[in-house]
Amino acid sequence: MWRYFEKSEFKCPCCGANYIEDNLIDRLDMLRSKLLRPLIVNSGYRCRYHNHEIKGAPNSLHLVGKAADINVEGFEPFQKYEMIQYAMMLGFRGIGVAEVFVHLDMRDSKSLWTY
Repeated sequence: MWRYFEKSEFKCPCCGANYIEDNLIDRLDMLRSKLLRPLIVNSGYRCRYHNHEIKGAPNSLHLVGKAADINVEGFEPFQKYEMIQYAMMLGFRGIGVAEVFVHLDMRDSKSLWTY
């Protein structure tokens, strides 16, 4: 269904549940195509237990399958800006930038932050 991803990459690591939205994977697939580098899924769907264990936000969009934390192999920190630019063009509305990953989600309003 997707060129660069398998839906199983987005399952909850503690219970295997996977309610990730196809629309999110569609956009990540397009992002991967633009960046010409592999995207590694650090976190996709999370059950409430796992989200609590990792101290995720109580209202995290990971809980409803609308968010993923990704890493880009071989990206220098300044190259994250290129990824953010493409992510915005592709319709990601929530973008959080950490040192080792980028959070992308499909929230209702635009938001950009750092960890």
